Amino acid sequence: MATTIGLSIDMMQLHLPISSDKMQNSRAEGI
Repeated sequence: MATTIGLSIDMMQLHLPISSDKMQNSRAEGI
């Protein structure tokens, strides 16, 4: 699941660069 979530976050960052900071925080918590 971690891999799938990471891919989804990467795609979201491309579509929503404004939320990149928030997504990076979520990824850090996932790791």
